[in-house]
Amino acid sequence: MPSAPTVLGYLRDQPEVLLRAAAPLDAADALAVLGTRAGSRTGTPTGTRVLLVGSGSSATAARAVLGAAAALGLDADVRVPLDVLHERPLTSGTVDVLVAVSQSGRSRRVRDVLARARALGVATVLVTGDRVRGQGVADLVVDVRVGPELVGATTKGWTATVTTLHQVVAALAGAPRPAGLDGAVAAVARALDHEGAVRDWARRLPDPRSGVLLAADCALLAAAAEGALKVQEIARVGAQAWDVEELVHGPHRRVAPGTPVVLLDSGLGDVPPALPRWLRSAGAHLLHLRTGPDDPRDPGPGPAPLSVGPVPPSLAAVPAVVPLQLAAIAVADVLGLAPEEPLHADLDLILDRKDCP
Repeated sequence: MPSAPTVLGYLRDQPEVLLRAAAPLDAADALAVLGTRAGSRTGTPTGTRVLLVGSGSSATAARAVLGAAAALGLDADVRVPLDVLHERPLTSGTVDVLVAVSQSGRSRRVRDVLARARALGVATVLVTGDRVRGQGVADLVVDVRVGPELVGATTKGWTATVTTLHQVVAALAGAPRPAGLDGAVAAVARALDHEGAVRDWARRLPDPRSGVLLAADCALLAAAAEGALKVQEIARVGAQAWDVEELVHGPHRRVAPGTPVVLLDSGLGDVPPALPRWLRSAGAHLLHLRTGPDDPRDPGPGPAPLSVGPVPPSLAAVPAVVPLQLAAIAVADVLGLAPEEPLHADLDLILDRKDCP
């Protein structure tokens, strides 16, 4: 049964609701036809050119499937709406399929991008949590199938959108539904088992308002970016996400005794065992997460990483984000904040960013 309409309730609903999001798409055949027609019409030698467009959580969800899209032979990229509309305007012949992502279905800028793409003859897909609101704005509308999130920052909507986008890019490439998708969804329940450990990490933070550093290998950078966004939205403290390589090009200088650091490792080998050892030696208050198999290399002193796998790196963002969502709520609890409290709720209307609810 669905939980109460709270951010934590929606978060805990994910094992159940993601079964709907992971079910085969009714639109799979139509997507395959769309991808084949678009690619053959332009004859692009590098594969069908797919541009994914979204803002905020929709953008980080789109970035989470770039690796899978490339592996399927798609020439894929992610951009935000204003970039497509103004900085690097979409022009005829540069994109075969535009996949717009709007979990709420209310983003005016996303609708503007879709309108521009359709005027240029580009095939369009809208991936949304509100199929009714999306009708008529794209050639195909794909529902993420998890229902609305009536309060607070999105949680189940993000994992459902990533799960759905994996099926969308596979269908556009003419490939079958990703074989590991069910395993990635099942891993979400294992990720939720770490709620107690994550809350303990948050309770022991010396200064919860000092800001959180998140570092990840390339497969989990989108999940880290979404986690940073959740920390800012829910706990209202600063958070930044970095590739593990970029972390040591300056951001590592922020690490001091008590600094909250979250490290995500998909098992690709990009995270050397020396990194968590160094973070602990520098005094970081470390939350270490792994989605890959156990690492046979010496992990050094300290607690073992929290395991949310094993999951293939291309799909690892689905379960990996769950402890980050939990961490954002746990930090908010430590600070005495309610994740559901509406703040600046009228800003979207003031800036004319979204349609009225």
